Amino acid sequence: DQEIFYCCDDLGVYFISGGKWYDDIKNHVEVLKEKEGFEEQYNNGKNRWNFFSFNYKYQSWKKDYRMIYTERELTDDQYMLDFSKDKQLIVTNMSLLSDNFDNIDIIERAFLCMPESVIEKNHERGEGELTHRKLKEFGTEKLPLERFIPNTVFYYCMIISFFLFESFKRDVTAIVIEANSYATTVRRR
Repeated sequence: DQEIFYCCDDLGVYFISGGKWYDDIKNHVEVLKEKEGFEEQYNNGKNRWNFFSFNYKYQSWKKDYRMIYTERELTDDQYMLDFSKDKQLIVTNMSLLSDNFDNIDIIERAFLCMPESVIEKNHERGEGELTHRKLKEFGTEKLPLERFIPNTVFYYCMIISFFLFESFKRDVTAIVIEANSYATTVRRR
């Protein structure tokens, strides 16, 4: 919630988060969309999003934050109908006017603050979960023992084994199997 955002601001931490779709923000976005339209498009090769940026403050917040509204227009070279477009609201404290950027140079600051960079970083947020999924598929979701210390040893051994497995995929099997394949795929092939 906003308390975490305030804490990030106080600590000088940059954040990118999803925004909640309350009625007031929906109305605000619709008015901006009709009045000003989309700024530009972001394309990652497979998909294309229209977007625009604005500052907004939810009713319970003390300050406003930068918001980026995105609508996916194209997926796998096929246009999407209005009712099926993915619509997303991104909340961030990454802006050129932010005091949080004192520790980086102006060129890097300008690059990080570009809406395309923020959208790209937002799309990368889910990739961390894939590592957890790979680990669960490699080992087990439940720890097999009843006591904490033995489970800790088991978990550390599983992490070391997983690291060796990932290294093996990249170093040895990369010609035959993609490096981002899951353990079941490698076992099967």
